Amino acid sequence: MLPRVRWLICLACLGCQAAPFTPPQPSTPPVRHDHLSLAAASMSDGNDEQACNHLLRHIEVQPEHRNARFLLAELLYQRGQFAAAREHFEKSIALSQANEAAETQHLLHCHGRLLSIGEALDDGYEVALQRGIGLVLLAQARKQLGDPSGELPVEGLLCRAAGSLTAAHTLRPDEARPCWYLHEVWRQLGQTALSRRWLKESQAAAAFSSLTPVEQCRLSLAGQALDPRRNP
Repeated sequence: MLPRVRWLICLACLGCQAAPFTPPQPSTPPVRHDHLSLAAASMSDGNDEQACNHLLRHIEVQPEHRNARFLLAELLYQRGQFAAAREHFEKSIALSQANEAAETQHLLHCHGRLLSIGEALDDGYEVALQRGIGLVLLAQARKQLGDPSGELPVEGLLCRAAGSLTAAHTLRPDEARPCWYLHEVWRQLGQTALSRRWLKESQAAAAFSSLTPVEQCRLSLAGQALDPRRNP
């Protein structure tokens, strides 16, 4: 088995928990005591509540510091503060999407956590959405490994993603994210008519629901590509 496929297999079902993932730890506290170094010291002392407070202060000044926000989300998750953890995992995802070098495993971990939070809060929409997005990411990663018809076939992952995303759309038909990812699924499966249908639905819902900045940009570009006035 290809070593790089192993974590894909662990996450293939995207069940209750993401695969094991070690959050990035702040470096050893420097001489100057900023909030990030104080958070590291608090964690070393086992005081996670104080660490959360310092991380919050840090991202107030540097809101785009992805690792600090991700670490805060992890600590809040471990403390059972699911609503707050969800907010920071979502923001961490948005920051990661804007980074071309972002690791798929990091994104999968965040979506896995959001799935678990959805289960803890009995939020069927979030469970279906996060599982669907996670399966799309898995399919994309699997495709890059080559032999797309081998173990964990890409087409099978995308079909499972379509099922989860359709369930999410049924639960909240006014949300754009399930529609956008359904467009991506059917585009990758070569189903042009279905892809265009879901693109139009995501465009119609985009103004009234939440998309990350990168998702909004991709939606806009996809819409422009299908605009006959731009493609005579």
